[in-house]
Amino acid sequence: APRPALAGRDALRRLLILAREAGGPLEAADVVIEPLLPEEFFSGSLESFYTRLEKYEPVLAEQEESLRARGLRRRFVASLYREGTLWRAAIRMQEVGVESPYYWLDGTQNVTVIHSEGAYPLVIKGSGEGATLAANGIIKDILA
Repeated sequence: APRPALAGRDALRRLLILAREAGGPLEAADVVIEPLLPEEFFSGSLESFYTRLEKYEPVLAEQEESLRARGLRRRFVASLYREGTLWRAAIRMQEVGVESPYYWLDGTQNVTVIHSEGAYPLVIKGSGEGATLAANGIIKDILA
């Protein structure tokens, strides 16, 4: 569904899973989320969401054209890092250029970039779940 994705909720689930696997004791409330759309889009009915989105589409198109003219793309980027013993996490829209692995994402693809001191980043890229795989997983769960 587009509303949770645009609010950063899909990315939040993935980020929390990775954080916990890395030993970070994070909860959803610990993550700073800056969604693509203004806050009023995420309250009210789904119908009102689509009505607002349709009216807002020219603004988004203009923003995308401006980015394209500067050789940039906008991507949701979830970040997890440690500051001493504290874990920090955020999900924000970022403008990225061709040097970024996020620039090259298409469709349902995901990328994870792992930075470590004194080494080049490790980049892991692959298909995200997408609607078809999600539906297949639900059907398999029901039939199991």
